Amino acid sequence: MPRAKTFIPGTAGDLTPQWLTDQLRAHGGLPAESEVVGFRIGPVGGGQGLSGDLMRVTLDYSGDPGEAPATLIAKFPTSNIVNRGMIEHLGTYEREIEFYQQLAEEIPIRAPRHLGSDLDAAVLPPAAKAGAARLLEKLPGSVHVFLTRDVGKFMRATTRRYALLIEDMGSGEVHDLVEPPGPDRLRVILEHLAQLHAHFWGDIGVGQLVSTGRTVTDIPLVQRHVCRERAIPACIERWPDLMGPVEIEMLEEATERFPEDVKRLNRPITLIHGDPRSDNMLFGDDGSLAVLDWAMPAFADPGFDLGYVLSSAVEPHDGRSMARELAHHYHAALRRHGVEYAFDELWTSAEATFRAQIVQMALSLVFFQASYGEQVPSDYWVPRSLACLMDEPASRVA
Repeated sequence: MPRAKTFIPGTAGDLTPQWLTDQLRAHGGLPAESEVVGFRIGPVGGGQGLSGDLMRVTLDYSGDPGEAPATLIAKFPTSNIVNRGMIEHLGTYEREIEFYQQLAEEIPIRAPRHLGSDLDAAVLPPAAKAGAARLLEKLPGSVHVFLTRDVGKFMRATTRRYALLIEDMGSGEVHDLVEPPGPDRLRVILEHLAQLHAHFWGDIGVGQLVSTGRTVTDIPLVQRHVCRERAIPACIERWPDLMGPVEIEMLEEATERFPEDVKRLNRPITLIHGDPRSDNMLFGDDGSLAVLDWAMPAFADPGFDLGYVLSSAVEPHDGRSMARELAHHYHAALRRHGVEYAFDELWTSAEATFRAQIVQMALSLVFFQASYGEQVPSDYWVPRSLACLMDEPASRVA
């Protein structure tokens, strides 16, 4: 594809002192009389993730750099070509860069500061991409299953370049899916999300900025057909002790309801983070919280962020009762920030998210390549999501 820019680094190895200088002068407070004369690249904990590669860059300057940072975090697309194709289909890389360029300074909660970014122009404009998704959705289910047999070809990665520089937040504590935060820290996370949601509630202007970002997927019928034919059998094979008759029925129901759940979650209500799992929450030594990884923002239903947090972090033995207690905590925080919204509406969307995440995690067994050692994210997310939907956790889930 033709390049709109003469130089954009595509990986950390492509960084140059001149590009870093230009970006930091534009965004990082580097004065004209100083420049980057050298830098060193080092790893960041969990630097190679599902969607992107992170590196810490230590900078050397000439003269007095003023308030320019001593270190920063550089983020580039994942080197996993299969994952990259699927991530690009969601527009994740450009959504994150556009968030930092257009919205980061407006959010009321702590997030890394934008220090520079650039990307190649899209191959297809958003309207054309949306049209292609609508046409794909109209094809028969058998065609959907056939096309996705080789997802690397179905969602082929492009050669577009994306580069993002953000503030190095330093040390802190991050929980993951293996050891999620307890209820006290989950309440802190939900309070921050309520503040974010309340701040942008009904803000149509912000909605227009992120209007191309879809919550979950823009091809729900495709994913329903593939889940039914391929992912459900994969779940039964992977978790024979978990997938009893009740759980299989719940998985089948979640699959059947997936398109209507996605439609509900895409309702334009407020700015949501879109990926608020605990891996993206940095707790400081003083108890403060910084919210990281703004790669999936959307103007959508706040119940998605709520349900996403709960389904990823509430342990199966706590199940639905703890999930509802935490949802009430979020709801109270939303009201404190001036938003009146019926709890039943919020909880209905949270349940839609539980079901949607079951489908997404089931599909990940077939498509995505990510792991926590010998485990995969679905090993943790599916039992928790199922438990959030159960009045009483089943013994095999607990």
